[in-house]
Amino acid sequence: MIKQRTIKEPLVIEGVGLQTGKPVRLALRGSPANSGINFVRTDLPNKPLLNVRSIDLDKLARPERRTILALGPLQIQTTEHLMAALFGLGIDNILIELDNIELPGLDGSAKGFVDAIKSSSIVEQNAPKKILKIDKPIKCEGKDSSIEAFPSDDLRISYTLSYENASLGTQSFDIILNEGSFEKEIAPARTF
Repeated sequence: MIKQRTIKEPLVIEGVGLQTGKPVRLALRGSPANSGINFVRTDLPNKPLLNVRSIDLDKLARPERRTILALGPLQIQTTEHLMAALFGLGIDNILIELDNIELPGLDGSAKGFVDAIKSSSIVEQNAPKKILKIDKPIKCEGKDSSIEAFPSDDLRISYTLSYENASLGTQSFDIILNEGSFEKEIAPARTF
């Protein structure tokens, strides 16, 4: 049985939002099994909580250059790098408190979040990890993009980026994603 994971010791990360330029203090705390990933806005009245599982993905706000998690008027902006770090390190349950609308940008990658989380120690919990199993091919297409998922025993990601801009051109990347490959190959990456 693969077990759920959380962090052992609370930790604080301070920085400035990449998009808003506002200072933010982020506190991460271990959370009980099956509680999921929860954000709390400590700067708002009644300190509202947003559980990531409660978000309607069809209504996910996608302004240019950031993802906004929202539940009614409650918003958490620029969550991509922290969410990637949590997934890449196998963290299932965590409480994330922040005192502003946007997470700190750090160096523009997930590496700062990975380093901070690993400094806290990751602990297994006595509950089985919930795993999404793909049993048939799935494809989604947009105007200029597409994504396909196929059944596999590994999480393998093959990515191609193609721009008409000569300095970017066409780039490809292929990886079997696990904690080690995430930390080495994905966490330090910026933009693409």
